[in-house]
Amino acid sequence: MGSMIIDLTKTQTNISNFPDGMYEAKIVKAEMKIAKSSGDPMVDLNWEIHHPELGNAVLRDNLPYNFPDKVKSFWLAANEMTEQDFQQAKAENPNDLENVEINPEEMIGLEMVIQMGEVEGKTNGQPNGKMYKNVVGSWYFPASRAESLVMWETPF
Repeated sequence: MGSMIIDLTKTQTNISNFPDGMYEAKIVKAEMKIAKSSGDPMVDLNWEIHHPELGNAVLRDNLPYNFPDKVKSFWLAANEMTEQDFQQAKAENPNDLENVEINPEEMIGLEMVIQMGEVEGKTNGQPNGKMYKNVVGSWYFPASRAESLVMWETPF
């Protein structure tokens, strides 16, 4: 009887098996889309995360135009800034940080720390009782802070 060779290097673990908490993550996909619920633009993201016992998984996320707090958290982490750094830069150049550009093409390969948890899904804007893993508040942290954050546990 014959045999076959299977490449297991690209297998993914089911994200629902991962415990909630902090993870080092890398963006493996980023693209502009239009949100079905609002019709507003958003950036659709796929994060690759790793757990030492479970392996790798992909977590879907988005940066919606109508959620500026989440976008700001992402932008600060991507630029290795704290809120204090942001406020200082804004005080020095008030007009420079009123609007920021988010370009999905420049996001691929970006690494940061994310906070993952469960959120309830919605159908037609109404809760549907299904729970999904997602990036949750406080959302994103600069990759340079990875050593100071406890992985797989929330710092809050």
